[in-house]
Amino acid sequence: FVWPLVGVMETIHAQAMHDFHALEGEKYLNEGAVLEVDQEAPHRIRYASQEWLDLFQLSKEEILGRTLMILSGPATNLPQLKQVITTAAQGKTASTNLYCYLRSGMGKNMVVRATPNSSNDGSTCYLFMMISDAVPLKDAVFGEDAPRVIVGAKAPHLVEHANGSFTREFGFSLDNMAGKTLRMMHGPSTDTQGFKMLLEGAATGLSRSGGALLYSAECA
Repeated sequence: FVWPLVGVMETIHAQAMHDFHALEGEKYLNEGAVLEVDQEAPHRIRYASQEWLDLFQLSKEEILGRTLMILSGPATNLPQLKQVITTAAQGKTASTNLYCYLRSGMGKNMVVRATPNSSNDGSTCYLFMMISDAVPLKDAVFGEDAPRVIVGAKAPHLVEHANGSFTREFGFSLDNMAGKTLRMMHGPSTDTQGFKMLLEGAATGLSRSGGALLYSAECA
């Protein structure tokens, strides 16, 4: 995750990176943009909602019966897409962040959630899609527009990197933070549950914002 921290008692903006691994079973996606595809390769498209067609600038005539290769391009992680479809075929829900291509050729980072289709014989599954606002890793690491800290996507969310703005703002050095959790910035008035919800929200590939009282190194 990328966690730009704008200051003590101000807004915390939790945002995913392009290479995050989404948590399963999240319900934050707009379920209007949906595909129904075969669970078996080559995963032919059987249905597309109008919202999905509008999002990808395609018509039903152009995509029905076609494979998901119609959405792919040089930056698309096809094994990752196949993995979430395989999980849906096993009766579970899985989410991932995937780079897809619109009709115009423009690439978009998408949140994709695959769910089983319980209304048929199990031969198809649904893919719910939404444009993600996850930021590239290089922007998170090198950007100095705001204090930023990168933590692991899975609990206990260990710190992997903090930019110069963050270390100057809060007085922690990267050497002291790396491999530890952000509990070092918690105090008696910190909303720890709110912190947890921010992380879980960013795991879907969509930003989450909220306020919290954080403590600098001088208070730790």
